Amino acid sequence: MFLVESSIGSPTHSKQNKETVGSQFRNSLNALMTTLNDTTPHYIRCVKPNDSKLPFVFDIQRAVDQLRACCVLETIRISAAGFPSRWTYVDFFLRYRILLKSKKINRNDPKLTCQQIVEEHIGTKDNYKFSNTKIFFRASQVAYLERKRADIRKDCSILIQKTWLNTYAKKTYLQIQTSVLIIQQCGKAYLARRSADKQNNAICNYFSSSGSNY
Repeated sequence: MFLVESSIGSPTHSKQNKETVGSQFRNSLNALMTTLNDTTPHYIRCVKPNDSKLPFVFDIQRAVDQLRACCVLETIRISAAGFPSRWTYVDFFLRYRILLKSKKINRNDPKLTCQQIVEEHIGTKDNYKFSNTKIFFRASQVAYLERKRADIRKDCSILIQKTWLNTYAKKTYLQIQTSVLIIQQCGKAYLARRSADKQNNAICNYFSSSGSNY
């Protein structure tokens, strides 16, 4: 019993249980990397609108100087000179498959469908590059695809409107035609009954007058 107590309270055992600064830093770094891998971080660069800290006052030249000092403008220029727009095949397929005819869409192979869309609508091969997982576009190419997508959606909307208005007009016309036919039938029946009544009255008056003469 004495030996057990002495081993528990020994300095060697306390040193083994004590966490060092290096282990604390390693654990903190591992926790930070786990958090970063589980989230999608976004970096925001703040720009001072003016040096006087006044509300609703924006100094354009001061903002441009800050962007130039932080190399933001140079980064934008370099990015525009290369391939600034990058799309995964799945995201590109879900958004721009409308640019391809339905019979050409291969839902089992989005990569092949994306390549067909790009090759059909962007003629210059230097404006795009294919990789294993993404498509790279030069500047203004995605904007061009967006305009074509908007035009196709507009044409589809107009076609839907035309079809619906045509169906509604036909239905309304048939209802009006049916109503007119019913009114005509009722009118003709009324006129026929009125004419028959007049003839019956005339015949009755004739026979009654003839009987009185005899």
